[in-house]
Amino acid sequence: DMPAMICRFKADGMITFANSFYCNYFNATYEDLVGSSLFLLIPEEEREFVRNNYLSLNRKKPFITYEFKAFDADGKECWQRWTDRALFNEHGELVEYQSIGEDITERKQAEQQQAESEARLRGLIANTNDLIVVIDANGNISFSSPSSERIFGYKPEEAIGRNFIEWVHPDDLAEATIAFQSRSHIPGTALKSIKVRGQNKDGSWRYIEVLGTNLIDDPAINGIVLNI
Repeated sequence: DMPAMICRFKADGMITFANSFYCNYFNATYEDLVGSSLFLLIPEEEREFVRNNYLSLNRKKPFITYEFKAFDADGKECWQRWTDRALFNEHGELVEYQSIGEDITERKQAEQQQAESEARLRGLIANTNDLIVVIDANGNISFSSPSSERIFGYKPEEAIGRNFIEWVHPDDLAEATIAFQSRSHIPGTALKSIKVRGQNKDGSWRYIEVLGTNLIDDPAINGIVLNI
């Protein structure tokens, strides 16, 4: 009755047991599956990968988890995640394998969408004229866009680890500190805009406008945009 695919099979892939969830997922009866080959349910290009995973198991390493692309009973492409365990008798001899699986298609699609979104965001950040930095609750920079070199003379890797306040002119320090410390802790809320002088790597100063917002996923971190 477990809401997961469960089967047992021999070293050659012959199925010896399949639970109801497994049968329903592959739209097959228990009688159809038991005695048939596990590999008939696995895309040809993934069969060696699956076989090598479970054959690698032994008493010291009795289980393994892996993922692969497959097809469901309707022929639709999907992703599956399986945990195989080798089962041994009292003499230490391999009897068969038990495998518990789940369909992780939705998770994989979400991960792909997130990766594509992050790639688009990195492209926008790399090509914007504004300087975008991410700072933690103490004002330390954990990310800096490429514009930092054009605006302040610092390469992004040189900016990381520095404190944002170090860039601010002494006469503007009080205003900048108050604005930063009094920022809202509500995720996604815009912070107070301030205009201060920022110091270039060569020691010169330039006027900048600082706009910021707390990141939605972590109110203790701020995304700060610096505009000339």
